[in-house]
Amino acid sequence: MSIYNDYFYHFFKNMYHYELDRRDNIEQSLTYIISVIIVICGVGIYFLNNLPFFCSLYWSIAFFIFYFLLMECILISTYFFIRTVHNYSYGYIPKPKEIDDDIKKFEKYYLDINTKENEIPDLIEEDIRNFLISWYIEASQKNTVNNDLKSYFRHMTYNSVIISFIFFILSSFAFFINKFI
Repeated sequence: MSIYNDYFYHFFKNMYHYELDRRDNIEQSLTYIISVIIVICGVGIYFLNNLPFFCSLYWSIAFFIFYFLLMECILISTYFFIRTVHNYSYGYIPKPKEIDDDIKKFEKYYLDINTKENEIPDLIEEDIRNFLISWYIEASQKNTVNNDLKSYFRHMTYNSVIISFIFFILSSFAFFINKFI
């Protein structure tokens, strides 16, 4: 086995595991953002159910504009959130049974071509290692593309939630000015 083969094996194996960890971190970071979206939606529904008798035309117009923009941002946030968590298929290395089947196929192949008995284990090990490298490469490539896309949509979700929060503050201000003045 060459030193390069061993290097590439460990490199792509680490890359594969890094992308799986990255996926988990992206998904884990979304729990907070969905909580914020739900709270803002709940307060938005409270505003809708408790519309006060509006005393000032200007504050009423301001409330409805900010409320409309808030709901738009919540819808956009929800869209980006859904795009972050759905419709991604990740690549994985084969299951142990599949690798074992490949080992048996290689063993049969080397016995059929009259390879020396003492060389067969080394040849099989190198072939399986080469297969694992190619599986790690394919899975890592697929997972990297998925994670980059998920990161983009997560970033867009964060941005739209921040904008939603700004409109939440503005619509709350207009709501309470109308309610208590």
